[in-house]
Amino acid sequence: MTVPIDVSHAPPVASNKLGIVLTGGTISTVPTGTGLSLSDRRARALVPTGDVIVAAPITRLSEDIQPADWILIAEAVHSLWLDGASGVVILHGTDTMTYTSAALSFLLASLPIPVVLTGSNRPVDDPHSDAATNVGDAVVAARGLPAGTYISFAGTAGEPSDVLLGTTARKRQAGGRAFVSEGRPPVAEVRHGELRLLVPPVPPAAPTPPVITPRLAVDEHVLALRLYPGCPLDALGQMAQSSMYRGVVVELYASATGPSGPPERSLARFTESCTRSGVVVVGVVSAGLPEVSGLYESTRAFTDAGGLLLDLLPETATAKLMWASAQATDAAAVRDLMLSPIAAG
Repeated sequence: MTVPIDVSHAPPVASNKLGIVLTGGTISTVPTGTGLSLSDRRARALVPTGDVIVAAPITRLSEDIQPADWILIAEAVHSLWLDGASGVVILHGTDTMTYTSAALSFLLASLPIPVVLTGSNRPVDDPHSDAATNVGDAVVAARGLPAGTYISFAGTAGEPSDVLLGTTARKRQAGGRAFVSEGRPPVAEVRHGELRLLVPPVPPAAPTPPVITPRLAVDEHVLALRLYPGCPLDALGQMAQSSMYRGVVVELYASATGPSGPPERSLARFTESCTRSGVVVVGVVSAGLPEVSGLYESTRAFTDAGGLLLDLLPETATAKLMWASAQATDAAAVRDLMLSPIAAG
């Protein structure tokens, strides 16, 4: 899809209408004799009454989400906004929720309403399900947060929900308080039905002049890899270049370093080869860049070879690189977008 995001025709009157987007996930499953089966029937039972509009663009388990689904979800959110929604809650599986929240942070960066993702660790019918708490708190968040994309999650029935920026959230574990915010504290919490802002998100400064007119589009030709001793970087570089990849996200070691040799496993050689072929290489660290980043020779060799060292989570960098690659036709423009503060973080 290459549909422009048009916010010039905003709904004429502010409303309290709430949008709900159903996408599947554990929160949309029911138990069967062979396990959990997808059905949005149970998720629909959690939709609050009142002035609410519902969209169901996809029904998938989280592990089956594809980048093309981000576009369908973004289009649904955009349509709900055009129909008058002043906030949107997305019910989503938890395993890939941070990828979707990151992607929507860029796809919907110009949308002037809050978009809040949530889900559940347990199905709705489980007697210990966290679904009702998570959805109820996400609704409160969507009615009170400033514009942006967020994850709201408690993980345990009756517990407060953390509200995290969509670009700084990571899934830490499969149960309980499953999500954490890397590099900054949660922006808010919902406790006993009340939203309390903790560290209000600061919108990114608009680039001058504007970098692009953004489109609802992503390019799946992005490779994400994690360094490990013996990582065959030469072979991976050849694959990236021969398979028409637009970019590569490399998760570096914790000190923002990578291997210097032997030659076939050199990060700098990999980066130089990819960059020469028009493949953008982005280096990130799993928990955010440390203070020592840039002190090591291998880090400087990486950036000297054309690599971009960015303070983004791997999930966020991957989603942003897919988004940027769909917005620009050449590597230089993609690099500029990766360096531009498109979404709050």
